[in-house]
Amino acid sequence: MTRRSRVRYNLSDLTGQKAPSGEDINNILRAADEIIINHTISKLKSV
Repeated sequence: MTRRSRVRYNLSDLTGQKAPSGEDINNILRAADEIIINHTISKLKSV
C-alpha cells in the first residue's frame, strides 16, 4: 500500500469574528445530518 500524502492547511485568524448564533448552529447540524444520511443510504444501496 502506498502512503497518502498529508493535506496542508493554514488556520485563519478569527480575530473580530462573532460566535455563531444558536440558529446558525442548528442549521449547520441539520445540513450535516442530511449529508450523513444521504451518504449512508447510498452506501447501503451499493451492498
